[in-house]
Amino acid sequence: MTQIRRPLRVAILAGLCLSVLGSVATIGSGPAAANSPAVCAMLSPNQLHSWFGKAMKLGSMSDMPQAQGCQWLPADGSTGSLTAQIVPARYYTEPKLGDGFKTLAGIGEKAYIVPSLGGWEAGALKGSKAVVIRTPKTSRANAIGVLKTLAGKI
Repeated sequence: MTQIRRPLRVAILAGLCLSVLGSVATIGSGPAAANSPAVCAMLSPNQLHSWFGKAMKLGSMSDMPQAQGCQWLPADGSTGSLTAQIVPARYYTEPKLGDGFKTLAGIGEKAYIVPSLGGWEAGALKGSKAVVIRTPKTSRANAIGVLKTLAGKI
């Protein structure tokens, strides 16, 4: 009888392990789980349209575990996007060696902008949090506008 119970116990434990692994694998998959609703709600459709000149829709992104983020893509499928992440202040780094790196005044304690992928990466440190955005295919002025808006909300 003990021999029958042991294989059954092993099978039950193996099944439990597989179900836990399956649950962990699905956490964070799909746009709803990958985008942070709090970050996505920080920018209105009208603001996005004013910066990008077109309607934007939510994309899908994978966050760093310590970050909250959101991605927007042109609704018409054209080029251009916006990715925004809110991270703890300890993850704020300035890419000072980037060609065209500039500090920005008046946005949080520290802020920067640097050309990236035909657009811009910009970040700001404000208290215990930092915001980092990436906006390929947009203007410097629009990138700074997005950064100011998001930094004002963290």
